Amino acid sequence: MGTLTEQINIVVEVREKAREANCQRVAEYNKWLEANQSLFDKEDESKLACSEAEGKLRVMAIEAYLKTLDKAVAPGVGIRVMTKLDYNADEAMAWAVKHELALKLDTGKFEKIAKTENLPFVTITEEPTATIATDLSKI
Repeated sequence: MGTLTEQINIVVEVREKAREANCQRVAEYNKWLEANQSLFDKEDESKLACSEAEGKLRVMAIEAYLKTLDKAVAPGVGIRVMTKLDYNADEAMAWAVKHELALKLDTGKFEKIAKTENLPFVTITEEPTATIATDLSKI
């Protein structure tokens, strides 16, 4: 075991090597990013095109569903109808406190009750959502 001064010098030396290794790795990584930027751009463009195409398909699927009410609008494309609750959070909290549900609104419990009871400040609507199979090429 060396002296304290010797150990300090060792730490200084290994820290410098670690800093140099880190700088080298960052520099090489930045070169790699720059060299492959066109791949990242192509990927971003493809993701955007895919998102836009899927969005259009979802709109078309909902339009087809609204005309026929058939949830299986096309092979690999379906409709899931979700129940949506719209209510004033303050009124819901007042109702929850009155019914001793909580001091903080438990939205899960409240919404479960709101689906079955006729609460005057809650509007219940059905909202269709289009689903698309992950691999449409197999359809």
